[in-house]
Amino acid sequence: MHPKIIVHSLISLDGKIEGFQPEAIGSYYELSAQLNCDTWLIGADTLLEAEHAPNAQVHQKDREDEPLEEIADEEGILIVVPDSRGRIRNWYTHVAGIEARGGVALVSAATPKAHLDYLRERNVPIVEAGADHVDFKSALSELSARYGCKRIRTDSGGMLSNVLLEDKLVAELSLLITPDLIGKKGRGLFRTLGLDDALHLGLLDCLRVGTDLVWLRYRVHY
Repeated sequence: MHPKIIVHSLISLDGKIEGFQPEAIGSYYELSAQLNCDTWLIGADTLLEAEHAPNAQVHQKDREDEPLEEIADEEGILIVVPDSRGRIRNWYTHVAGIEARGGVALVSAATPKAHLDYLRERNVPIVEAGADHVDFKSALSELSARYGCKRIRTDSGGMLSNVLLEDKLVAELSLLITPDLIGKKGRGLFRTLGLDDALHLGLLDCLRVGTDLVWLRYRVHY
């Protein structure tokens, strides 16, 4: 059985995922806790952007070589990163930074052997699924069986969310709408979505947040 995947995103009125006020970003992260997810699925691109942001607290060389502890059974979120190209190396600081119960790398048959050796040396659990890219259907089944993942939140920059929607794996869209029109410079959440058929959504909840924000939650019907 696949875990439930919730795409949680902060989005402007014109569908962009950047250029917001700090207050909106704070509300977004506060609401993410209300989704009660046990797993955080984050794309490698998003994680690398976070590492190199001007106010980032995670530094590439900060305890990079320190191995992870065994994944704990107690409560806490599990970080899962699809990284078939083998670009994420700063596992310890990401896991420790949010006091996660552990981290798991999703790889494919195309992942460089040197990177797989690196992960094993640092005790980073590996789930291999797919040939050239991660096969998310297989990977999610393995995450459920091996680590008991039931509810997964993903809030990546759009690419990962679009792939999961195309693979019909997303159960819910959680969108915090900001009263902004970002324009041409901003990236869109659904800019790469390549659906063969339209998806129809069912409204689960609509909540006003603060003065100007609206939180919409939709069930995805395939």
